[in-house]
Amino acid sequence: MLRFLAKRTGSVKTRLFLGLTQQRLALCSNQLNCAPIVELLPETSTPALVQLIDQLINQHLNRSPSGSSLQVLLSTDISRVFLATPYPGIRNFTELQALVALRFTQIYDEPSSNWTIQADWSANRPFLVAALPAEIINSLHKVCRLLKLKLATVLPYSLWQWNLCAKTLPESGSLNIFEACYVTQFIWQGPQVLSVRGACTSGVDPLSLAHTVLSRETLRLNLPELPLYAAGLRFIPNSTAAVEKRVQWLNQSSAHSDSCLVLDEFEPALWLAQQGNTI
Repeated sequence: MLRFLAKRTGSVKTRLFLGLTQQRLALCSNQLNCAPIVELLPETSTPALVQLIDQLINQHLNRSPSGSSLQVLLSTDISRVFLATPYPGIRNFTELQALVALRFTQIYDEPSSNWTIQADWSANRPFLVAALPAEIINSLHKVCRLLKLKLATVLPYSLWQWNLCAKTLPESGSLNIFEACYVTQFIWQGPQVLSVRGACTSGVDPLSLAHTVLSRETLRLNLPELPLYAAGLRFIPNSTAAVEKRVQWLNQSSAHSDSCLVLDEFEPALWLAQQGNTI
């Protein structure tokens, strides 16, 4: 479940939360008197991004952020999330890395050299891989060195949400994680993730699309009908009754009169970045 990617530190009092999309970033924290900030991403390279994040953190806290922790969530559509399956007889970590690089190129038709690879490495079973834009990761490390921050977590939102939910999910099923214009679907049986699929939801009914992807994947994997769970940063009202009856929301209230999203404290920054405005 990429546990090492999602570790949190409880020893630092001030926690900063940064959300990044293709167009925007948003910053908030656990400090009640500090207002969230949303800004457009610079079109230039690493130095401009480092400078912008530096300015926003100092503006947000209005004091030195030294010693604070930084939790970063990326929109899933600016990262790459996939499964890698080791071949029999794989001998060492170098071969695992080569396997992931090859799998990345097969799926996305580009080399992995511009991406930072993080994974739940295993030589014995299929494992989850997160490929993160190297320019963003390098910028975050530079900011943390400059401001003396602890970079606690950097994850695509879908993997962070999967880690959050996985321990409480049943023996098998499908978890669909909705963002502003994107859905990521995980299918699992027992301890093993069997499928990860992502799709753009612009212009389509998100629940219907999730149901279609699930139907296709269960046929491909020769699985029985699976329960459909949902979570995420996008509120989705009852849209397709036949699909809605099958969906169990994990972070959306079930009362139709006052339905709302229920967010973890780490989520508002990315929600703001995806919405493009402040609360």
